Amino acid sequence: MHLSDAGVFAEQFWFTIPEHFPFVKLDAFVVMPNHVHGIVIIQKPLDFDENFRSDKEEKIIRTVEHDFRTPGQKRFRNPGKNNISSIIGSYKSVVTRHTRPTQPDFAWQPRFHDHIIRDRESFLRIRQYIIDNVKKWKADRFYGRGRRA
Repeated sequence: MHLSDAGVFAEQFWFTIPEHFPFVKLDAFVVMPNHVHGIVIIQKPLDFDENFRSDKEEKIIRTVEHDFRTPGQKRFRNPGKNNISSIIGSYKSVVTRHTRPTQPDFAWQPRFHDHIIRDRESFLRIRQYIIDNVKKWKADRFYGRGRRA
């Protein structure tokens, strides 16, 4: 498959993710004409999460912050840095920044689909799906639609 400028940047910057997120390892990856597929393996030690709070600290924070937070703030916690959303957000941002000079209308879809791989069987099946994706492109429901990567 011949890649456009966007596709070249998507491929190039994918492989730099571990340089910016050292707890990430990458596995199967493919750039398709209008999307990408990849496996991101996040391996953080338990004490790595800078947003972790013990139950005691959480109770104190909730008590202190209770009167100042909105109902939305009480429901949703800031997911923080170094999670899959920040990794993919950074990746999409750098690809966009490098692509726009030659393709000014380039844009990603606003969200991405992720799936937690829970066992070796699923891992092997998903990895093979990614590897085989290029061969199955003409049968894809998006074939012939959308921007080309």
